[in-house]
Amino acid sequence: MKVAIQGASGFVGSRLVERLHLGGLAEVVPIVRSHASLTRIARFDLGWKMADGLDEEALTEAFAGCEVVFMSVGGTTEMLLGGPGTTARAARRAGVRRIVYLSTGVTLGFDPAPGTDDETPPLVDQPWMYNRSKAIAENLIGDLRRDTGMDFVVLRPTIVFGPRSESWTTKIAERFLWHDAFLVDGGNHVCNTVYVDNLVDAMWLAAIVPEAANQRFLVGDRERVTWADLYRSVADAIEVSFDEAHLLDGADIRANLETSSGSLAAKIKRQLQSDRGKRLIGRIPVTAKSRVRRLQMAWATPPSEPVNPDPRDFLRWVLDEELLVQMTDTHLPITKAERILGYDPIPFAEGARRSGIWLREMGFGEHPGR
Repeated sequence: MKVAIQGASGFVGSRLVERLHLGGLAEVVPIVRSHASLTRIARFDLGWKMADGLDEEALTEAFAGCEVVFMSVGGTTEMLLGGPGTTARAARRAGVRRIVYLSTGVTLGFDPAPGTDDETPPLVDQPWMYNRSKAIAENLIGDLRRDTGMDFVVLRPTIVFGPRSESWTTKIAERFLWHDAFLVDGGNHVCNTVYVDNLVDAMWLAAIVPEAANQRFLVGDRERVTWADLYRSVADAIEVSFDEAHLLDGADIRANLETSSGSLAAKIKRQLQSDRGKRLIGRIPVTAKSRVRRLQMAWATPPSEPVNPDPRDFLRWVLDEELLVQMTDTHLPITKAERILGYDPIPFAEGARRSGIWLREMGFGEHPGR
């Protein structure tokens, strides 16, 4: 089987390339937007293609001969909303039989209602640009199925962790090393994790199982994982004390978010989360971002009189979403994926163990002087 992977240079897309190619499961056509995006996949002898996600002609050419297209792309609001339509039209012209679209669990909000399942419709009235755009995109897919006749399978993962996960593995390790890791309500709320290889397995099953046609699936780890479980696995891997995480009160956070929604800090956050802000931030290397943050705090103008620093001063750099995501008690079910796809995820503990090995290989366990 020949498959195309949009977003082949990203965290999930690059892992999908590796698993399908090295496992001999499919002939893989990685699709990237620039030569710079080839860094991770250039080591493989693959017939990669260059195409912007909004360029129908280029995508049609890239999809030639493929049976399945995997959509694992991010980017601007324009890309999130326009990408599915462009891909569907190009796929139809190229004779593709199925598109596997990687959505996200946050289309259901940061705190899904009890009883939320695969059939729960996405929430399009969310105040967060990314959540709202992905939710609208899911609704657009229904129209695309009707207008193009394309078979879309939609997958909704939430907290995707594992090797090369910037948000839910590397960043947590960095926070522990910077002494600004935090947990809301002791980390006792539900963390809807999915180990990256479990997600990749679900993507492949979504491509090959006939009964998956035009279905929507929640994808996660089987266990009820808490935020404390995830943070403790990272702390143990890099040999720092889990107790260094700052403990925050959820009720206080909600009250503060409500009262600060119109503050200058909140406005700045919204600007940084805009399309323009994301493009600007995206040009800055991860290491540079962390150094700038530390320098900004170090160079802040000292007060005229000595004060005791607030150990939670780091919160001024934390996005509201990073707090709200830790405040749900709803464990999203995977029973539909298990029943229809035959999805059988490896245990969370094994995914955490593999992630820990990778963190140590990347040098996160080497922190003398702490």
